[in-house]
Amino acid sequence: MDNIDLDEATKRGVLVMSTPGGSSVSVAEHTFALLLALVRQVPKFDAALREGRWEKSSSGAEVRGKTLGLIGLGRIGSEVARRAAAFDMRLVALRSVYQRGCSKGTVGGANAAGKLLAESDFIPCTPRSTRRHRT
Repeated sequence: MDNIDLDEATKRGVLVMSTPGGSSVSVAEHTFALLLALVRQVPKFDAALREGRWEKSSSGAEVRGKTLGLIGLGRIGSEVARRAAAFDMRLVALRSVYQRGCSKGTVGGANAAGKLLAESDFIPCTPRSTRRHRT
C-alpha cells in the first residue's frame, strides 16, 4: 500500500485494504498451469494446430514421480506444494525462514541451493516479497 494515496482514496470513498494471502491460491494455480503447459508442450502443439497440422503428442513428460524444487515455501509456495502432492510429485523446498510443520522435504545448510538444483526436475520461484525485493 506504499504506492496508494490513502487520503485521496478515502476522500473519494474508495476502500483500500491489505489482504495478504488473498491471491495465493490463484497464483499457485496459475504457476501449476504454466508448469503443466510447458511440460506437456502445449504452446508447440497449439502453434501446430493453428497452422493446420495435427501432431501426435509423442514428446513431453509427466509430472508424476518428478521432483518439484520450490524456492520459497510461504503462502504461495505452500499452495504450489499442495498441488504438487496431488500430482504425486516429490517436493524439495528451500526456505529462508523456518516454519513449523513445513520441514518435510525442506533443505538447508551450506549447500542448500546446490542440493535443490541437483535434485529438482522443475523449480518455480515463490520467494517471500519484502520491501527490499520491490526496490
